[in-house]
Amino acid sequence: MSDPTKKQKLHDKIQVIQALNYKKQGYTDIKVNNANARSGQPRKVGKYTPDLSATINNQTTVCLIETHESIMDIQTTIDKWREFDRSGLDFHLLIPHSDFNLAKEIARNNGISIDKYWYSNNY
Repeated sequence: MSDPTKKQKLHDKIQVIQALNYKKQGYTDIKVNNANARSGQPRKVGKYTPDLSATINNQTTVCLIETHESIMDIQTTIDKWREFDRSGLDFHLLIPHSDFNLAKEIARNNGISIDKYWYSNNY
């Protein structure tokens, strides 16, 4: 998928789906990093803004949505994931199912702890 508009629309759709997943699981204060978000933007973590943030049991969770292309920008991926890992927040990662093992390997090889992996077959 090389069309940037299609990629952004898909990314936005996945954000909405993930926000609904969090809501179903009892999360509150769900914020989506999208200009159209009514509930406000997630807070930055260092120099990065998560795709979503949500709260459950007084613990804030941040979630990044990665594509195959974004994961393959290895140094940026490592820098971003480290920042979220060190934040003290629960760190969730939503990735294409086909990149699940790659994501786990990148995290393991770089001492990064991902609290929960979500994956999708939709992209």
